[in-house]
Amino acid sequence: MIKDIGAACQRSFLAFTAACMLAACSGGKGDAINVTADDDAVVGVWAGTLTPDDPGQLPLAGWLTVAQNGTFHLDTDAALFTGTAQARGRELSATTTGHPYSSDLSEGTAFTFNGTVTDAALTGNWSGGGRGGRMRFEHENSVSRQAASLDAVASTYEGELWIGNATLPASIAIATDGSFTTSTAGGCTATGKVDIADAARNRYQWTATLSGCATDGTASGSGFMIGNSSVYLSGTLPQVAVWMGGVDADAPGR
Repeated sequence: MIKDIGAACQRSFLAFTAACMLAACSGGKGDAINVTADDDAVVGVWAGTLTPDDPGQLPLAGWLTVAQNGTFHLDTDAALFTGTAQARGRELSATTTGHPYSSDLSEGTAFTFNGTVTDAALTGNWSGGGRGGRMRFEHENSVSRQAASLDAVASTYEGELWIGNATLPASIAIATDGSFTTSTAGGCTATGKVDIADAARNRYQWTATLSGCATDGTASGSGFMIGNSSVYLSGTLPQVAVWMGGVDADAPGR
C-alpha cells in the first residue's frame, strides 16, 4: 500500500498518483553526486514507480530522495531501499539495502539502481533478490526546492505509523525544537528528534525510540514535507522498515 498522506487521497490506493498527493497537500567520495552542476540534476525529491519484469508482480510506487552527499532513500509500497548514489554527468547508480514492509521480501537484500536523468525524468533499471525491472521517476521541483526548518515542520499531524507490515493510526506532535512524539491508541509510541539535513532542499533527518510496539528499539531515517501541511518520515529499526506521516491537524479542509 502506498503511504499516501494527501488529505484528498486514501492510504489504501494501490495506484500511485503524485499529482493527487501534491494537489491535496497544496557522501559519496570522488564521484559523489555534488561534483558538478550537471550532477546536481539528480538531487531532490522524485515520485514514480518500479515496474517489475515479471508480469505476476505488482509495480511498486513511491518517493525517492537523493541528497547532495550521495544518500539514496527510496520508500515504496513494499520496501524501503537505503544506500549510496553516485553520478557521472546525468548517469545515476546506487547500491542499496532493502528493508521490507511486506513479508515476501527478505530484510537486508542488496539492490542496485541505474538510471539517466533526461529533462525532469529519471529512468533506468533496478535489480536485486532475484527480481528486477524498469524504473521511472518524475522530479518534484516544488517539493525539492521547499525550504526545511524546525518552525516549518513543528505541528501536530494525524496519520499513520508503519512498522514492517503493521499499520497503526497515529498522531505525530513535533515541537519547535524538533523533539517529537508519535502516539497510537494501542500504546505504541515513538519519541525522538527531527533535525535539518538540508535547509535549502527540504530534507530532514530523524531518530526515535519505539516502545510498546510490535518491534521496539532505536529507529532513524530521513524525511521531507509536502507543502506546508504534510510530513513524510521513513527509516529503519534493526530488521524492519519504519514509516510515519500525516497531515497537519489544523490544515484547511480537515
